[in-house]
Amino acid sequence: MKLMPDEKILLESDDKELVLTTHRVRLEAESLGHARVVSIMLDQLASCAMTRTSQPIFLIIAGICFISGVVIAANGRGNESGFIGGIILAATFSVIYLVNRQQVLALASAGATINVNTQGMKLDAVKSFIERAEVAKNARYLLR
Repeated sequence: MKLMPDEKILLESDDKELVLTTHRVRLEAESLGHARVVSIMLDQLASCAMTRTSQPIFLIIAGICFISGVVIAANGRGNESGFIGGIILAATFSVIYLVNRQQVLALASAGATINVNTQGMKLDAVKSFIERAEVAKNARYLLR
């Protein structure tokens, strides 16, 4: 990314794909067969949002499977396959829960939205990015 006159980098992601500067927010992402460049000037930035979703029903089902396996084993009929099946199902549903969790940072303007998967990032780091974007936008507004 080439900086504009008097532009300074305020914050950037570890992989250098998402950059917040004194003038704009820019996403430059490249993956196998796909490239994306989105830039939003701070004075056009309309909103910043972080959304975290999960499906807790998978954890509930995992708990039911685990308890069912324990109950089958407690009956003492020598039926270990029911216990093992319950454990395997509980583990499977736990993995499904973990895979389906999402955390997305969305930075929007009237014409474009930058969506960044922030799975694995701490909530404080995402909040910090949003707060820095707000401060930078406010500073640009006060310069007018």
